[in-house]
Amino acid sequence: MFFRNLTLMTVILGAGVTLSALPVSAEEAVEAGELVTDRPDQTESPVVVAPGHVQIETGATYTEDEGAHAMDYFSTLVRIGLNKRLELRLGTAGWNRGFDEDESPHFGDAEIGGKVRLWDEDGLRPEAALLFGASVPIGSDEVSSNGLDPAFRFSLAHTLSERLSFGYNFGVAWETTQGEPTPWFELSTTAPQFQFVEIEADKHTLAKFEYTATLGIGVTERLGTFVEVFGEAPLNSNGETAHSFDGGFTYLIRPNVQFDISGGVGLNDAAEDWFIGMGLSFRLPK
Repeated sequence: MFFRNLTLMTVILGAGVTLSALPVSAEEAVEAGELVTDRPDQTESPVVVAPGHVQIETGATYTEDEGAHAMDYFSTLVRIGLNKRLELRLGTAGWNRGFDEDESPHFGDAEIGGKVRLWDEDGLRPEAALLFGASVPIGSDEVSSNGLDPAFRFSLAHTLSERLSFGYNFGVAWETTQGEPTPWFELSTTAPQFQFVEIEADKHTLAKFEYTATLGIGVTERLGTFVEVFGEAPLNSNGETAHSFDGGFTYLIRPNVQFDISGGVGLNDAAEDWFIGMGLSFRLPK
């Protein structure tokens, strides 16, 4: 099942390459600048999409955690350049399919937000941006949070050398969760006896601190690689802090088309055991 879904994703990504890999003029390439994406690592770049351009970043991820297997596919982020320091971000979690039960895929929530470039790199001062947004509860009941959940993070980056960079993020995200139903007994209206019912639990909004740190290496003009640590810690609950490690490669097929592949492992019990994914990003117009 895993490889069948990866094969499907490969075909779709290949179609995207075919549609996007059209001639690119030097003038357009200079105007748009280098293709900088916010995938496949967890660290968001402080770079915003050039005004008048649309950047689409999509992919699929296979995850295993405590024997449970799941596939997330068509997770997509659309980035629209509004001006030199601001971009609009529209995203969707795509579909989620658990392989441990015979069930249909569930469509996840959407997301709307933006990225504001704060300042440029200057000596020891890193390049910086602020990302903000909120989830939109349009997903299936099985996976939707059923709430407008806000989030923000700061993105910072240092250029260490011509082919080496270091980036890191930190911020806070809120998530609406539904508690377990509460058992209760009430007097039946049809018979003189008590019967068992379940009272729906209240929703709770949990806050968590998120961090990432990644080292990017430009192997060649087209090939790049990265290693990264990332995690989260609860701020208003008794949840556990999770830490993970991942790495991967990016390959620039065209000046405006990039393929990526990545994988990672959990560093403690609270994190997912392991995951692997791949994706495609492209910018329009070229």
